[in-house]
Amino acid sequence: MPALLNESAIAEIVKERADILMKEYLSNQTVWWNMKTFNDRCGCGKGQAWIVKNILEPYRDEIDINNGGWCRYYHGGRSSYRFLAKEACQWIENHAHQIDWED
Repeated sequence: MPALLNESAIAEIVKERADILMKEYLSNQTVWWNMKTFNDRCGCGKGQAWIVKNILEPYRDEIDINNGGWCRYYHGGRSSYRFLAKEACQWIENHAHQIDWED
């Protein structure tokens, strides 16, 4: 029996709604992400080494939390990279054309 529901259309509607809810949530919260969440949510999907090489190091002066940016850099020991979610998403959106996604 053929499916009565267009599964891809439903998936797209659910994704759009989830994106709206995430933006609403982020607009009202100070949310810190770890590397995995940053990779998943900002659409990178490239892995930690790629993010460090192509985003975190080349743009360090601009995005370092100590310079008013959105990234708390790894300093060894038990610490790790942390990202202010809202600011990181906005920065990626504004700089997407400057990043070498093919590397």
